[in-house]
Amino acid sequence: MKIKSLALAAALALTAGAANANLLKGDNITTGSSLMLIAYDEVAQVSYVKDLGTYTNDFYTTGKLSPASWLVNDGEWSEFLAASTVSNINWLVLGYQASGSAVESRKIMTTAQVGTTHEQILSGNNSNLNGTFTTLTNFVGAASLTGTHLSQADGTSFNQLGEGVNGYAYFMGVDRSNAQGNLKYQTNNLLGATAEFVFLARPGTSGLATPLFQQPGTFTFGADNAGAYNLVYAPVPEPTTYALMVAGLAAVGLVARRRAAR
Repeated sequence: MKIKSLALAAALALTAGAANANLLKGDNITTGSSLMLIAYDEVAQVSYVKDLGTYTNDFYTTGKLSPASWLVNDGEWSEFLAASTVSNINWLVLGYQASGSAVESRKIMTTAQVGTTHEQILSGNNSNLNGTFTTLTNFVGAASLTGTHLSQADGTSFNQLGEGVNGYAYFMGVDRSNAQGNLKYQTNNLLGATAEFVFLARPGTSGLATPLFQQPGTFTFGADNAGAYNLVYAPVPEPTTYALMVAGLAAVGLVARRRAAR
């Protein structure tokens, strides 16, 4: 598994029991889909998928709490870079669950393009959310049969236009940057960008209901100073964490003032 964590405890929490033997679609009610890094060059019509070694539902409940990073340096990524132009590469992180009737059983988690407002994210409804699932399942099902997804845990794949079942293995074979318009915002970002990571979940049975919303952290993907490509997840501190930070800073300031007064 090509994953390194910013903290050992975070790596154990994120990956324990979650190594994927293949790329899973989101129709499994227990796991949801595999959480994926997707990169694509729409000009060259090529795309890349990396299984991040955890499932949608695992990340939804516990993985979102811990920082983590993944090194992207496999053979499929090398093929993708060779076939694309770096300035044309867009990327996103994606996971979803398309089955179940309970509240929060159907969900999508993905990155939001830099500059996206929360009002844009929430401008859709439950029907828009449900409309993304067929598009995503066609893509994941086709991509899962390519690259190293069937031969190794947390596999990767490189695909071109027309490859895979019905040509769906290439991510942008049908416009998937916002799931054929069902998401009211763009999920893609350029290399080097930091993106908000957002969850939209089913709030009930009404198709007109506004999905439940979370923004637990950010993802950044790009090359470091040595030219190595890394995907980095950073959770947003909980309000209680902010309160502790403020209290700590206040205590430091108080000590400093007392020392200055002596």
